[in-house]
Amino acid sequence: SSLLWFKYQLQCSEMQPVVLVSVILIFAATLSTSSFIPLAPFLASRDEVGYLLSAQGLASFAALVPAGLAVDKFGSLPVLRNGMLLLAVSLGLSAAASEFWIHLAGRVSSGAGGSI
Repeated sequence: SSLLWFKYQLQCSEMQPVVLVSVILIFAATLSTSSFIPLAPFLASRDEVGYLLSAQGLASFAALVPAGLAVDKFGSLPVLRNGMLLLAVSLGLSAAASEFWIHLAGRVSSGAGGSI
């Protein structure tokens, strides 16, 4: 019983930095989406804005089940780390994009990374 408690405490202490980084990245992703909407008419056409936000939502939806299966197979910590890495890279890609297709790739990957 005390060995299980110690193992649980060790696992929680290993996850604290990952959870902190994930909270910061989810905040950045939410801020990027919510600040994109009022600026969108100045940055892209209505169709492009619809494609970008829809693709992000669909990628998030499509990644939920595979992410859950990966957590079952590999454990939560490695999957969460990889998801947060994907989210960070895709937010940077999306922020630095000058072409629509690069921005679309960033939005799709951020949707997938954010769902993990």
